[in-house]
Amino acid sequence: MQTQDKFESVPRGQPVLTPPKIVGPIPVSEDSVPYGTALQPGSYSAALMKKYDYVEEEYFLFGYANIYGPSVKGVNVEQGVSAVENIKPLGGLVQPRMPYATRVLMVRPRDNAKFSGRVHAYTFHNLNAYVSVERNLLRVGDAVLGLEGCSGTRFGPLETPSGGIAQLHKVDLERYRDLHFSYANPLAWPDLKPGKLAEAFKTMDFGSAGGSSGVFLQEISRSYAQAPDVITQLAHALKSNNPAFPFEGKVKRLFNFGASGGSTILQPYIDLHHNSGMMTDGRPPFDGYLVLVGLLPETRPKGAILVYMESEGEFITGINMGRSYPPDTDNPPFRIYQIPGTGHVISAPLPEVTAAQAGTELRDVGKIVPEGIVGLSDRGEAPPDVLPYDKINTPIIWGLWNNMYTWIERGVPMPKLPRIKRNPKAPDGIERDEYGNALGGLRTPWVEVPDATYRAKFSQKNPLIPGMRPFSDQKMKELYGTREHYLQLVNEKIDQMIRNRWIMAEDADLMRLKP
Repeated sequence: MQTQDKFESVPRGQPVLTPPKIVGPIPVSEDSVPYGTALQPGSYSAALMKKYDYVEEEYFLFGYANIYGPSVKGVNVEQGVSAVENIKPLGGLVQPRMPYATRVLMVRPRDNAKFSGRVHAYTFHNLNAYVSVERNLLRVGDAVLGLEGCSGTRFGPLETPSGGIAQLHKVDLERYRDLHFSYANPLAWPDLKPGKLAEAFKTMDFGSAGGSSGVFLQEISRSYAQAPDVITQLAHALKSNNPAFPFEGKVKRLFNFGASGGSTILQPYIDLHHNSGMMTDGRPPFDGYLVLVGLLPETRPKGAILVYMESEGEFITGINMGRSYPPDTDNPPFRIYQIPGTGHVISAPLPEVTAAQAGTELRDVGKIVPEGIVGLSDRGEAPPDVLPYDKINTPIIWGLWNNMYTWIERGVPMPKLPRIKRNPKAPDGIERDEYGNALGGLRTPWVEVPDATYRAKFSQKNPLIPGMRPFSDQKMKELYGTREHYLQLVNEKIDQMIRNRWIMAEDADLMRLKP
């Protein structure tokens, strides 16, 4: 990469920590419900909330926050993710203390006596505004809260604002007309001159870190320009038990997570804003972070655990970027986990989710962005010899959360693992077994007792989900003899994962295969 001889740091400025005005819960009626509601009739999330007696509430936040941009000038930014990381997005002050109005969407136990004291407060993905209603969180009494931090990311040849506040105005202007972020000028970014983003979309590949993706990642960051201060303000409000929220002084721990586009705000927040957002009593804004299939933070946040998990697909991207992977440490608490045989979408949908949501009208990111966006609204045809990935790995993520709780609350460090094995001579840089599956990493039953060759990308036009080439019946017979023997070996591996703390026993049945 070509760079100038001298870099110029952009002043970061002091974060705006003035508490926002919190209004809510916002009334709900037959004609006006929260966008991304977890209570959509017939949905799995609605059934889960009923089972565990959870309520959903929406709040509006009105306040002031800095507008941030790149924190390094003097870099001739090449197209690609690694070049974007060099400008340190959202670290430099562009304009101080500008007004904003946004929302949070929360699910919590109806009865505070059942509240665990843990809140998962995260920033919505730039296109997916859904609260993460999952069984592992609700059964232990955790609250989950999504913050809208995106003004609307521009997509396609017309640079159409999509997702974020722009989507809220599109679907329900009456409910959300007062919500806004202050204008974040694209000219603050090195590759967002007029027409540059539209040009980038001509060659956009959402399954690659090269080419025009570097331009697009700047645009995602620009659309989150005020989010860092808003995130910190929300964290302070929750951890200080602001009475505008309904927790009655019982919030003890705060967690944050981000996946895919959601990590585009989480990574710079961890690197550039966590440490400056400490509370007056010395506590960190968040006690733990989980970054999934996204950008790897460089900084270890003060007083917090950082866990980074990526698929084989992200690891291949990391190899192409020349990304360095630091070692795991106990002090500061940091772990990296990699799952071989998976793609950007790590797990197939849970069967119970698929069954509950059959026939419901669920929002799809492909319907939020303009037509013709390869990998999102244009996914092409399925390859003739490849099937969509059908294995359930969600309990592994749930197990990570449980291990994070144990480390924070009981001082038991999370287990360590070797990374996926490298092979510099291989086309993708990965060492593979005789079946074509990656070696090393967090070993699932699917690669330990394989029934297929697993691909990180389903196809060139559908690169965000993994694929698989199933073994023939003859191959399965040669390897395992009978279906029963194959299932026995899979179940033995699942039992081993329980013993090694990768999954919890109560979730194992989700991974066990049916006869």
